[in-house]
Amino acid sequence: MKIDKSKLDALANLQDRELWATVVAIASSHGIKIPDNPPPESEMKKLREAISGAERINMMDAMRIVKNYKRGS
Repeated sequence: MKIDKSKLDALANLQDRELWATVVAIASSHGIKIPDNPPPESEMKKLREAISGAERINMMDAMRIVKNYKRGS
């Protein structure tokens, strides 16, 4: 499954808590448990930049980003 640019732009424009809740829900649907509380603002900024800079993202790539965050927490 791929997420196209318009959906990525919509995600990037969500408030931090809404964006993070979406990330948590997507991760959970793939069996990945991450904290419910959003990461620090600096990490959310990096996430937003990654989302905003992509034309489309493969779900496996997205999950790899989330897993990397999980390891770093």
